[in-house]
Amino acid sequence: MSGRDRIGGTLLAWAALGRRLGGSLRPAVVNGGPGALVLEADARLIAVWALEVTDDRITGISSIVNPDKLRHLGEVGNLTDLLHAARDRT
Repeated sequence: MSGRDRIGGTLLAWAALGRRLGGSLRPAVVNGGPGALVLEADARLIAVWALEVTDDRITGISSIVNPDKLRHLGEVGNLTDLLHAARDRT
């Protein structure tokens, strides 16, 4: 994903969804740069975000949600179940 408006809008939508479901973000260094761990309400990992920054602005974001690629970081949640729960609450 790239572009200020697209990234900003997407981050705001994801943050709103996360708040509704009790999730949180934990700042982290990802591949040597800024990023975040995306956690369920029970602190299980559901995604890792890596931010691309140019001139002190976020210019891109990569999100890793594949549980097989996240397991080495800790207990992994089920993103599919979480998204279904969010859909059922609307």
